[in-house]
Amino acid sequence: MMRFLSYLAIIYFVAAISGCLKKATPGPDKPQPTNPIFVFTPSKNPVITPVTGNWQWIITFGLDGPFTPANTRSTMRIQFNTDSTVSEFRNDTLVLKENYSYVKNYTFFDNTVSDAVEMNQSYSRPTIKTDTLTLDFIVMADPSTGKFVRIK
Repeated sequence: MMRFLSYLAIIYFVAAISGCLKKATPGPDKPQPTNPIFVFTPSKNPVITPVTGNWQWIITFGLDGPFTPANTRSTMRIQFNTDSTVSEFRNDTLVLKENYSYVKNYTFFDNTVSDAVEMNQSYSRPTIKTDTLTLDFIVMADPSTGKFVRIK
């Protein structure tokens, strides 16, 4: 019993002393690292790529099934501009405008090599047949294919 009380007294003493210790006074605030700020800078030189132009969305195939303007009750149009920007319109409202890149001989994660369109740090494989643009988003978690028809 005496041994138990000794242990209890030691634990109480250590707890009391540690509670009374003065914490270090805070120094001046250290500057926090800042995230890089994206500066939107369209190209000043005209850039013509195979995808340059206006494209109206017609269908998307994904894991959840096909999506169309009819079953989503929405429209989408993508406009690849000659100043290296891409504009996305949903129901005729501009929802996104950013730079894009057209990359030759890009190696996708599945080791296939083809041209790629990079938008918002995502790469897709473009294929154009007649006036139809197919963008294959080759990702492991949710691969999808979007089809667009050229607007003249």
